[in-house]
This record gives sequence, structure tokens and C-alpha cells, in this order.
Amino acid sequence: MIPVAKRRILLIDDQASIHEDYRKIICPCDPGDDKLCEAEAQLFGEVNLAEYSRDLYDVDSALSGEDAIALVAKALQEGRPYAVAFVDIRMPPGLDGVQTIRKIWEIDSEILAVLCSAYSDYSWDDLARDLRRADRFLILRKPFESSEVRQCAAALAERWLVARTDPLTRLLNRRSFEEHFRREWADAIRYERPLSCVMIDIDFFKSINDHYGHIVGDEALAEVANVISQQMRAGDVLCRYGGEEFCALLPCADSAAAVSWAERVRLAISEAPLNVGSAQIPITASFGVAERNGSQSDEFIKNADQALRDAKGRGRNRVVLSQLFGMGQSDDHPARKYAVLFQSLTARDVMIAPVTCLNRDTAVADAANLLLSRHISSAPVVNSDGTLAGIVAERDIMEALGFSDGWHAPVERCMVSRVIQYGPDTPAAEIFQFLCRVQIHRVVISQNGRPIGLISRGTFLRWVQNYVRALARSYSDENARPRLLETADALTDQAHRLRDDLHAADDELLAPIVSGVTSMQDILADLLSWARFSQTNPGILSSEPPLLNVIP
Repeated sequence: MIPVAKRRILLIDDQASIHEDYRKIICPCDPGDDKLCEAEAQLFGEVNLAEYSRDLYDVDSALSGEDAIALVAKALQEGRPYAVAFVDIRMPPGLDGVQTIRKIWEIDSEILAVLCSAYSDYSWDDLARDLRRADRFLILRKPFESSEVRQCAAALAERWLVARTDPLTRLLNRRSFEEHFRREWADAIRYERPLSCVMIDIDFFKSINDHYGHIVGDEALAEVANVISQQMRAGDVLCRYGGEEFCALLPCADSAAAVSWAERVRLAISEAPLNVGSAQIPITASFGVAERNGSQSDEFIKNADQALRDAKGRGRNRVVLSQLFGMGQSDDHPARKYAVLFQSLTARDVMIAPVTCLNRDTAVADAANLLLSRHISSAPVVNSDGTLAGIVAERDIMEALGFSDGWHAPVERCMVSRVIQYGPDTPAAEIFQFLCRVQIHRVVISQNGRPIGLISRGTFLRWVQNYVRALARSYSDENARPRLLETADALTDQAHRLRDDLHAADDELLAPIVSGVTSMQDILADLLSWARFSQTNPGILSSEPPLLNVIP
């Protein structure tokens, strides 16, 4: 289960001895401290308090209202707010208890108060009228009984906790999360540091409820919350945002760090199925990531939520970064200008369709031959039904050679099963932005779970190269046609060579098919990129190059 944080209590009284009395009542002594235990026995009789609230409360002291206000502000700044304040009404010569709690509520309106008052002090009606928050405080008359102090501490601290946490997962609820969000957003603006948001949604949660019942569904929610909590750093904020959706706030994390964190959590969730009797229920989750952009807080979580919807639309169990690239970057960031180049294109427009895919049981040796013959660095691996199982790259094959049977082992042993996938209609700019920010070199374009293409960093480099050539006027009206004709002739020659190779081949057809078609794909890519560019940028040859200055 998720550990419960200590309830923090603030003692506000101008007499230090009163603080010690409070502490003895609220936090009993350690069993090894004989002198304090003896004092407790005199105070409370023979009641065994060894397991009482020592680990439940964290108590601080302030000797004046001014000191208390500073402590409350500091606690809120650190994300460790106080639950309850015991406040003495009379604290000369500074602020009295009523003035103090009124100013405290201006900083943190959620603190519940116990106002310690002699009968000659304010009446209940006076306090209710002055504070106007009759639901936020209790009156403890002096002299008070120790049981009354314990009851006030326990009741108000529990009420504070219930109001701020989700009872099922023990995470922050949405209301208290928004308090943390406002503080973290202000700090990110003030100190010019990154801030990322990750929206998380359990995949197919309704089917878990429908097939196994809501009790099992609740267990799934609690288990996922526990897995996510174990990945949180000190200072991170996690809440149950609603239903089966969670929201994580990651201070000082840019989008690359947030994507990396989300990938770790995604994998941890998928590797922790829910045990129900003798059955195991697999659980996965989808993630949407966004990074702070300027000073507009109202769009921040919306961007992460939109990325989450994109993740679910692409097949679930994946991490998607918000399309608004460079969150936290200025609008004139060079990467934004590069992304504009691809704004009219989709993944289908720029992808390279794989000539063939590898089966899981393909030998590593055959996989190596395929990569070498195609002059490529990776290839998709598919299941028997054609759905994507993973991807294998040259580096993976080299590592497989470290095993005694590595050369003849099935490729599934060395493939990478965690593959970033995009749909064919995904904006090309979004994929470009993703590849700019992460260490991943390529992504797979899939439809209905089946790979239909690859997009690598080289794909975009080729497109940009053609764009730069056009802007630099290396093409012109008079030499464009000859260049295109030369390319078409080269394509024809390659097709003839492929035909001759196939006629000459006796048994093994894979190598000539792969090498020949790959060469033709490269030539076609040149033709298509120029054709698309000309279509989407009419008159570019006679216009000034508006983005030439951002191309180094």
C-alpha cells in the first residue's frame, strides 16, 4: 500500500512550557526514554501509548503569531502543508490568536484550527463572527484535558486528510493537486525552470470492471497508484485526477526527462499484472506528456490531456509527447521553425515503407544479412499474425553475438520490444519534434497494429536537404527538369538491374529483392520529396526563402 504521510501540526503559543505539554500529549515518548515515560505514566495513568501517534504526527512550534505565519508560508512552499494549528488566543505583545489564524488562512485556507481560550476570552459567537469560518475551527477551553487535545488532533487531522486525498488510492485528490500546481507553476515562472505534466490513464479499465467486478477494478486502481508512487521523486506531485486517470507533476523536468520517466512507469505497470485468485489480469496504461510553455497555465494540463488522447487513439500502452514542441521554449526557438517545414505533411507522406519485416523466429544471421543487403540499420519484427512485435537494429545483433549460439538464435532474443509507434495520419511535425528531443533514432508507423513504414532522423534530414537546395536555388526553372529526368532514368536503370538479378537468381531471391527495391525507394524518395515540396510550396523558385536564415 502507499505509505501515509505524517499529519503536520503547528503549535502556536508564547509560552515554551505549553509546547512541551502539547508534545507529550500528541506525541508520546520513545519506549527507551525512561524519564519521559515515567512522566507520561503520571500524566495519563497506566494507558499503553507505545503504539500511539508517534509516527502519525509531525509537530512544529512557533512562539508568536508572526513566527507561525512564516512557518506556514514555508511549509506551503515546500509542499508540506500543516493540517492543524493549535493557537493560543492571548499572545502579547504581538498578534493574538484570532489575528494570527486569519492571516494564516490568507496563506493556506485549508489549515484547521484549535483555538485555546480561557472562559474570559472570546465567546463562540465572537469567534464565528470575526473569523467567518465556523467550519474550520474548534474551541478548546483552558484548562484542558489531555484527552480533549488528542481528540482534537485526531479528528481535525483526519478531516484535513480526507478532504485532500482520494480514499481508495491514498493519493492527493484533484482539489489539493490544484493547490500544488499553482505553487509549482509560480515557482517555475519565477526561477525560469522547466515543469512537466504527465497524464496517465489505465487502458481498457471498463472491461476490467465489466468482467471482474468493481472490487477488482478498485484493486487495479490501487495497484497502479502504488506502482506510479514508487517512481516519484521527492518534490514530485501525484494525484488521482478522476476515474482511472492520474496526473503527475514533475518539477525541474523538461519534456525529454518526463518522456523517459513516463516510459519507465509504463513498463513498470505492464510488468505488474493484478493477481485475482489463480488468474493474472494484465494491466497497461497510456501517457500524455507536456512541458511548461511560457506563462499560460490554463493550457498546460490540457496539452498533456490531448497527448493522452492521442496515445489512446494510436493503440494505447504508449507515451505521447504534446504536439506543442519545445514547451518552455520561446516561439522563435530554431526547432520550432524546423517543425514548420513539415506542418503540411503526415507520417504517411514521409515514411519509408519497409520492403519486408522479420519474423520473431528469424535467425540472427538472416537478420544481419537483411540489414547489410538493404544498407539499413534496423528492421521491424512481427508476430505470426503480422502485428508489430519489436524492432531489431545492428547494435542488437552485435550484442546477440556475445552468446554462444547468438548467430543462429531467433531474432526475438535480441529485438527491442518497446517500440514507439505512430499512426499514418500523425502530423510529420510531431514525429520530427519527438526525434529531436529523445535518444531514439527511429519510430515505426503502424496501422491496426501492423508496421507499414519507418521514419528515422535521416528521413527528415533528406527532406530538409531538398528544402535547403530549393531555397538556395540550386534548382531553377531551367535545370529542374533535366535533374528530374536524370533521376527517372536512374530509376529505370535500377528496375532493369533488379529484373536481371531475379532472372539470374536460382534459389535465394531475398537479397536481390531487398537491395534492388531499397535502391529504387531511395530514388523515389528524392522524386516524391521534390514533388510534394513543389505542390505545397507553389512558386517557391521565384520567391524569397523565408526560412533560409534558420538553416545552419
